[in-house]
Amino acid sequence: MTSKGSPDINNIKGTDFGLVFGGDLGFNMGQTTFFVDLRYTLGLTQTMKDVDPDGIPLLPTDGDLPDEYPMANDESGRAPDLKNSVISFFMGILF
Repeated sequence: MTSKGSPDINNIKGTDFGLVFGGDLGFNMGQTTFFVDLRYTLGLTQTMKDVDPDGIPLLPTDGDLPDEYPMANDESGRAPDLKNSVISFFMGILF
């Protein structure tokens, strides 16, 4: 399958909201403090918008993508329920 099209990213939202859970620990070693920090971000909002199903071009039978196509929307125009999730780990030295 060859693809010549590019995704139409106009259906990707520009803002995202989430909750952050986590904490850190510090270890004193003389005059230096070492720390570790672990956090998890839970995405609350869907990252893609629904599109008008009449505007979705049909894929040709040869598998070539049209010039523009909506990112990951199904035939009804509904976007998948995609949310951001992030795990963060930090280590450091405080001085």
